[in-house]
Amino acid sequence: MEFWGNRRTILDQGTQEKVLVFTMARMALMMVVLLTTIFLRQEVLGPPTILRMYGAIGASFIFSLITVAFWGQTLRVRYFLPSQLLYDLLLTSYLVYLTGVSDSIFLFLYLLNIVFASVAFQLQGALIVAALSGGTFASIYYVNTDMEAISSWYDLGWHELLFLLAALLCGQLMDELRRQKILLESQRQNIARLELLNDRLLNSIPVGIIVVDQHEYVQKINAMAMQLVKLANPATLRLKYFELLPQLRGIFQAWDQLTDTQRLRFLFSHSDAVAPHLSLQIVKVVAEDQSPQYILVFQDMAKMMELERKLEFETKLAATGELAAGIAHEIRNPLASISGCIELLAQHLKPADEQDRRLLEISARETRRLNTLITDFLEFAKPKDNSQELFSLADLVNEVAETVRAGAKDPKPEILTAIPANMRVYASRARMKQVFFNFFLNSIEAAGQNALMINVGAAAAANGEVQVDVKDNGSGIAPALAERIFDPFFTTKTTGTGLGLPTVAQIIKAARGEVQLVPSAEGAHFRLRLPSLEQDMNRNEAGA
Repeated sequence: MEFWGNRRTILDQGTQEKVLVFTMARMALMMVVLLTTIFLRQEVLGPPTILRMYGAIGASFIFSLITVAFWGQTLRVRYFLPSQLLYDLLLTSYLVYLTGVSDSIFLFLYLLNIVFASVAFQLQGALIVAALSGGTFASIYYVNTDMEAISSWYDLGWHELLFLLAALLCGQLMDELRRQKILLESQRQNIARLELLNDRLLNSIPVGIIVVDQHEYVQKINAMAMQLVKLANPATLRLKYFELLPQLRGIFQAWDQLTDTQRLRFLFSHSDAVAPHLSLQIVKVVAEDQSPQYILVFQDMAKMMELERKLEFETKLAATGELAAGIAHEIRNPLASISGCIELLAQHLKPADEQDRRLLEISARETRRLNTLITDFLEFAKPKDNSQELFSLADLVNEVAETVRAGAKDPKPEILTAIPANMRVYASRARMKQVFFNFFLNSIEAAGQNALMINVGAAAAANGEVQVDVKDNGSGIAPALAERIFDPFFTTKTTGTGLGLPTVAQIIKAARGEVQLVPSAEGAHFRLRLPSLEQDMNRNEAGA
C-alpha cells in the first residue's frame, strides 16, 4: 500500500469522483447507524454492547471526518477505496455480531457495501465484496447459531443467495451504466469533432454563408460573410438578417417570384452607399418539425464583373481591330496609287508657281504619313506569331543596336549592352527584334539633336525569368502619362501613330512575358520579363 509519501496524484478524475461519492455516502450512513442505535433498548443488548457499538461507529465517523479534512492526501492513496470497503465489511460484521447475527438490524449494511463496491468497481468488485460478505457472515453465523436444525442452513443459504443476487444485479447495472457513459462520451466527442469540422469547413469556404431560422434571426455566419458585411464582433449575432443586410429585407418572400435568370443576375450590397456587387443564392431547408431555415450564400462579384467588362471590351476591340485591319488593307492599295500619281505629277508638271509646288509637297508628305499609320496599324493588328525559338539575347540586341546606329543621323546614339553571352530566351526572334527597334527609335526621336546614351542590361531573376532593363538619358515620360503609354493610338509626338509601345506590349504578352515602365529620375526606363526555355516548359506542364 502506498500512502501520501508519493506527492503526485495517483487517482484519475473518474476515480476521484467515485471516492468523493463513496465518502459522502459513508458519512451519511454512519449518521443513520448512530441514530439507529438510539432506539436500541439497552436492557436487550446490555450497556457493554451498546458502548462497543458507539465506539466502533464513532471511530468510523471520526475517521471519515479526517479523510474529508485531508482530502488532498486521501486522493494520493492508491488503494484507498479497496481498503475502505474492507474496513466497512469488517465493521458491518462486528455490528451484526453484536446485535444478534441473523436477527440484526444491521444486515442491510452488507447490501450497501455491495452497492458501493459495484459503483466503484462494477460487477467484479461487487462479486468480490459479496463473496467476502458471505464468508464473513457465514463464519459469524456458524459460531453463534445451532447448525443442527435444518432451518438454520436454509436461513444461512437465503442470506448467501441474497448477497450473490445483490452483487449480480448491482454489478450488471453499473456495468451497463458504464458502457452507456462510455458510449455517450464517444458520441459527445464525435459530435464535437463534427461541429469543429463543420465550423472549419464553413469558415474555409470562399463565399459568405448566413444561416437564418424561421423567425429570421441569424443562427450562424462564417468568416467570409462577416468580412463582406463588415461585421467585426460575432458576439452580436442576435440580430435579424436584414439588420446586417438592409437591402435583402423581405427577400425570402420575393425569391420564389424571381425567374432563374433574375436569380443568377441578382446583385446587392451590404450598404446603400456601395454599388451592388454581391451575388445571392438562397437555399431553403425544412426541419423535422416543418420549421423552415434559410441559408444565404453570397459572393463578392466585383472582380468577376471587372473581368467580364475587360473580356467584353477585348472582344469588341478584337472585332473592331479585325474590321479596321480589313478596311486599312483596302485603303492601302488606292493610297499607293494616289502617292504614285502625286510623285508623277510633281515630276512631269514641274509647276513654276511656289504655292502649287507647296501643295504637291503637302499632298506627298501627308500621303506618306497616312501610309506609315496604316503600316503600323496592320503590324499591331496582325495575328500573333507563335513560332518561338531559343536564341541568344546578347546577339539579338547587338544586331539591332548596330542597325539603328548605322541608320541614325548625327549625333549618333551610344548604345551600351551588359548582357551575359550565355543568356538565352525563348520567344519569336523576329518579333523581339521589333521590340528593341521600337525602344531604340523612340529614344532617338525623343532625344532630338541631344546626345543620347541607351543602356541595355539583363540578368536572371529568382523565379527563372530573364529580366531586361532598357534605359536612356532622354527627356523621359511624365508620371501623369505613365498609365496611358501602352494604350493604342496614344502619342505625344506630332508625327507619331501611337502604336509603337502597344505593339511592344502585344509582342511581350504573346511571349508570356511582361513589360512595364519603371519610375526614373532621368530618362525612360522600361523593364521586360521574358521566360527562359525551362520556365516556359514548366508553364506548359502546369497548364496541361
